[in-house]
Amino acid sequence: MLYKILRAQGFRAHQAKQIYKYARAIVKSAKENNGRKPVLRKISTRLDKYDAWVDLESQLVMVKPRNRVFKIKLLHSKEYIRRNSWVGSGTR
Repeated sequence: MLYKILRAQGFRAHQAKQIYKYARAIVKSAKENNGRKPVLRKISTRLDKYDAWVDLESQLVMVKPRNRVFKIKLLHSKEYIRRNSWVGSGTR
């Protein structure tokens, strides 16, 4: 049921699965903690390879967490990015 709700809100299938797994872990933690609220130190998410991509020519990072695509402009020069990037270098 939670999966269908998340999908209706625009989350992609693999994102809905990860959210579900995280929610189950929180419930398990609360049960082991005698029903008290679980301690949430930091809420974060992982970006899958399908959620973000980088275009080095236009210096954009595009992230698609839900139904929208967010574009983030890189501020460094193209030379700096090429010099410090693992893309194409084969050494990192």
